[in-house]
Amino acid sequence: MELKQDALLAAVMRASLDCIVVIDETGSVVDWNAAAERTFGFPRSDVVGKQVAELIIPADRRALFYSDMRRYLEGGEPKWLNRRVEVEASRADGSTLPIEMAMIEAEVDGRRLFMASLRDLSDRVQAEARLRDSEARMTALLDNAPMTMYLKDRDGHYRFANRFMADQVGMTPEQLRDLTPRDILSPASAAEAAAVDQIILDTGEPDIRESEFQTVQGLKSAVTVRFPVFNDRGDVAYIGGVFLDTSEQRRAQRRFRALSEHHPVAMLIASADDHRILLANPAFFKLIGLPQDSDVSMVSQFRWMADADEDQRFRELLSEHDRFDGYECRMRRVDGAFWCSISWRHIDFDGERALVFSALNIADKKDAEAELERSREALHQSEKMNALGSLLAGVSHELNNPLAIVVGEAILLEEEAEGTPIAASAGRIKRAAERCSRIVQTFLAMARQKAPERKACAVNALIEGTLELADYGLRSNGIEVVRRLGADLPPLWADPDQVSQVLLNLIINAQQALQTSAAPRCLTVESRLADDGRVALVVSDNGPGVQGDIARRIFDPFFTTKPQGSGTGIGLSFSLGIAEAHGGSLQLVPTDTGATFELLLPRAPETTPDLRPAENPAVAEPVANRRRALVVDDEPELAETLAGLLRSEGLDTQVVVGGAGAIEHLKSGAFDLILSDLRMPGIDGPELYAWIRAERPDLANRIGFVTGDTLGPAAVGFLKEAGRPFIEKPFSRQAIRSLVAELLQESAA
Repeated sequence: MELKQDALLAAVMRASLDCIVVIDETGSVVDWNAAAERTFGFPRSDVVGKQVAELIIPADRRALFYSDMRRYLEGGEPKWLNRRVEVEASRADGSTLPIEMAMIEAEVDGRRLFMASLRDLSDRVQAEARLRDSEARMTALLDNAPMTMYLKDRDGHYRFANRFMADQVGMTPEQLRDLTPRDILSPASAAEAAAVDQIILDTGEPDIRESEFQTVQGLKSAVTVRFPVFNDRGDVAYIGGVFLDTSEQRRAQRRFRALSEHHPVAMLIASADDHRILLANPAFFKLIGLPQDSDVSMVSQFRWMADADEDQRFRELLSEHDRFDGYECRMRRVDGAFWCSISWRHIDFDGERALVFSALNIADKKDAEAELERSREALHQSEKMNALGSLLAGVSHELNNPLAIVVGEAILLEEEAEGTPIAASAGRIKRAAERCSRIVQTFLAMARQKAPERKACAVNALIEGTLELADYGLRSNGIEVVRRLGADLPPLWADPDQVSQVLLNLIINAQQALQTSAAPRCLTVESRLADDGRVALVVSDNGPGVQGDIARRIFDPFFTTKPQGSGTGIGLSFSLGIAEAHGGSLQLVPTDTGATFELLLPRAPETTPDLRPAENPAVAEPVANRRRALVVDDEPELAETLAGLLRSEGLDTQVVVGGAGAIEHLKSGAFDLILSDLRMPGIDGPELYAWIRAERPDLANRIGFVTGDTLGPAAVGFLKEAGRPFIEKPFSRQAIRSLVAELLQESAA
């Protein structure tokens, strides 16, 4: 009986489709069936007695096998006995394969043997890989399908939504998860969805109907297929849905009735083969300049583009792309061409391969883009102008000290040279120096960031100062300046700096216009009393003038006729704003030749002083009695110049360099007036003033300041808070006399 059982077991082992491998406690192969020979490629005769690990266990796992075997034989817990495990094995040719292993232990004739049943899992693994690949393809199909697909639970929450559906509602598939139709659809559409879901839950039957839904792309029509998904018990676990967008088809079925009669966007259908127009709505005819009730036969062979070559490229594009959004081009119309944005799709129209188009007039958009580009350029130019203004202010300030010396010394030189052969030369030097001084002061006034300050100001003096500033540019361009300045004009009530900026802008615009004109080039500046009682300032040129279509927009912000980089388009708009803020006006006066701009500004109230120059202007008298003065500056040359002017006024003047030196002199000295520079290294003007108020309060009302830094916020703040009189560099004789008189009068009081 035992022999029969052994024979039976041997037969089963030989016939088994699974690999049967028997090893002893040393890991040596005791038996190896035919399936193992076929699977691993080793004949039984070659493996019996050899280590199984060297035969079918991959090299990188052999050490682990020996370690586990030794631990078990020493009494440890087995990791692989009496269970099914999936591992990797190796073949005779070096390749590997996945296997399922079930191993048991048996004692035979006093020997511990281990029998392993090994099953090749290659087919199953490949099947699983194919399944995963199939699932991936299915996922890709769902995500890329041009139709809505979803899966909801019984409560109406979306468990899956494909990308097409997400795009329809302006979300991502992830954002849609766990939402319900109430969260994404209109109330009416959500109610319809809930009603259909209930029908499916009640009947267990699919529902097919046509529905309409409001999406981010507008109202959509669709054939909706909604169906139950059952679980293993036969209950409805989910509700699936597939929505096929039939909007285009329904419009085609209705012959595009609504489109033809009501749609404000130009739409048409054309043959995909020869681009012959088959159907067009009234908006399309209006877009191309034809009556809205025109017949499609009038445009059946419509050439889209204004340019023939571009039209050919467009037709090639139609063939290359089944769909396209926002193709921008210059489209033809009856009276010319215009910027248009065209979108298209390939469709089946009445059994014919066709293209459906929409066309939008984007001329306004293009104008806005051009305007935006001009705005960017204007902003860039404005930033450059701000930087230039800062640079101009810095340069002007740096020029102040040496220019103050030149002006002061020129004044002294002219006075000393009076009645000598060099008197005329000294006078020319003084006038040139004073002209430089006025130009620098004008630069500083224009660069100041201060609130407008309206006061009575002489109009002709403003004109002369502005012309002096623009003199070099006008002369270098061969432009003759003609002055027609009215006499006995009332003063303006205006901010002189802002009015100067407006005049300078008009003069520079005329200069640039005249550069392209042949000689003679002439600029005329006129001042007169207008009929309405305001004061008129007129700037005219004999240049090319301003065309009628441009004249209508010339005061628009950022509108310019100059090449890019040559103008910002903000000058005239800015000037108009200043004029209107003053209660005045600025207009382009129609003329036969050239361009004429008239600036009208209100006159000063009658109570303001008359600023018209007197025939013999009064000159402040020098100081009668000998008084002591202290000049404080960190530049000795400038201090000596100022001291010379004070001495010529009859003041006994002492010079000290720097604030520290001034304090030493003031500790015990007595002075009738003190003139200090504002900015000095070490102890500056504000610190010196603080020391005087604390240590010599009797001198606090005798100090005045000389500064070239009225742009700096620190200097402006100090002068405003201290309330002390000051003069700006470069200074004039009259300014010094006025300051001295004010200080001596205050100290006497």
